[in-house]
Amino acid sequence: QQIERIEAEGHVIINQGERQARGEKAVFLKDREEIILTGHPVLQEGGNVIKGEKVVIFLNENKMTVLGGKLPVEAVIYPQ
Repeated sequence: QQIERIEAEGHVIINQGERQARGEKAVFLKDREEIILTGHPVLQEGGNVIKGEKVVIFLNENKMTVLGGKLPVEAVIYPQ
């Protein structure tokens, strides 16, 4: 038996290297190796901050994607 899905609710924080994603709910989908974060999610890396309706964390690819929906994606980026 293997875990196929995990759900977390409340103040959820997910760290991936120097990136951090926060939100109110996270769902881990084993078959897709993804974590979907909702509930006012915020992605932060250093001083850069991106907000959207949903953050998708791709565990095998070491990347995160911020998606908009009813609300647009907002970003504050500080170039190096």
